[in-house]
Amino acid sequence: MKLLNIAKAASLAALVASAAACGTGDSAEQHLARANQFIAKAEYKSAVLELKNALQQDNKSAEARYLLGKVYLESGDVLSAEKELQRAIDLGWPGEDITPLLAQALLAQGEYSRIRELDETGLPPETAATLLAAKSAAALSQGDSRDAEALASKALEKDPASTDALLATA
Repeated sequence: MKLLNIAKAASLAALVASAAACGTGDSAEQHLARANQFIAKAEYKSAVLELKNALQQDNKSAEARYLLGKVYLESGDVLSAEKELQRAIDLGWPGEDITPLLAQALLAQGEYSRIRELDETGLPPETAATLLAAKSAAALSQGDSRDAEALASKALEKDPASTDALLATA
């Protein structure tokens, strides 16, 4: 009988440890912290799992939506990236973080008109330069080389050291 109780206790302890390892009961902030660690190590599948867990805890987390969009973009899933980045915007995440990423996702999808509609007003110079370079690429893809050149020049004016702006002028 005593052996049976020890076996039950060991099974219960294993069950509790396994539930804890799965993250049961963790807060959205804890999941976000782990996601950021995985992102830093480019472990995107694990980061996606943590971010989805964070969203289960708080589905209105703009930060989780932003990070999920960023991870999807890094992973090449541009449709999911666009969707999550748009949700992050809707939830109030700063445009200076999202706009260049959204432009990249739209560029990869060939959504040139939508890129050209994005507004660089109020963005820091580095971010504005990145967006203007994406707009330049979109204009060029639409056969508007004059506007592409003007946008590339404007990008360089915003940030002369911007790699994106330098590539756009090339």
